[in-house]
Amino acid sequence: MRLIQRKGWGLFEDEEEVYFHLMGKKGEDLGYAKWSNSQVNTISKEDYFHHKYGPYYVEIMNYFQDTITNSCRSLDGSVYVSHYQESDIHKFDSNGNLEFIHQDMFDTVYGFTVSEDLIWVAYPTRNTIKCYNLKTYKELYSVGDIEGTLFNLPESIYFYDELLYVCDMWNRRICTIDPKSKVISTYKVFREPVWEYIRFNNYEIVRLKSGIFRV
Repeated sequence: MRLIQRKGWGLFEDEEEVYFHLMGKKGEDLGYAKWSNSQVNTISKEDYFHHKYGPYYVEIMNYFQDTITNSCRSLDGSVYVSHYQESDIHKFDSNGNLEFIHQDMFDTVYGFTVSEDLIWVAYPTRNTIKCYNLKTYKELYSVGDIEGTLFNLPESIYFYDELLYVCDMWNRRICTIDPKSKVISTYKVFREPVWEYIRFNNYEIVRLKSGIFRV
């Protein structure tokens, strides 16, 4: 593996570049950066959120102020945003208008990902992944249990090539879930906890306890 940045979080990919927050040794906010062409360059807050939320990022930034968020963008241009470590998911349409707020009653929401008419949500403190209908938020199925039989703090979830990729933090692995068969398979194992994962072109980027790495 190759180190990209020792301290950083809030990773996402846009236009084949990786964006993230910068952090100090004590977790203090040191600004924003992007990684491209094997180089890390600092960028403005506006640039970071422009790529995170899309063309109407100003409206979404104003709504959340300086609150840290989890988010993902769907193919139709909609943006789904949740306050970090809270239990709500906001949907903004392709023009930046707030359409609805879903108040999750199961547990604290961490990561989530959207594909067509489905949304998958990670609940690390319940060691569970749930799938919902994106329009009705009716639960379709659930994987995992509070005892941690399958997952141990699944922090984040992603959808690539018809598979779900889960950062199963304290199991120190990335695992896949086949949405059709519900089969869970270990994809990569690490020597330390893993929080985030990005996959694009021939790159795989992970955030581990010791930093952000290209796998």
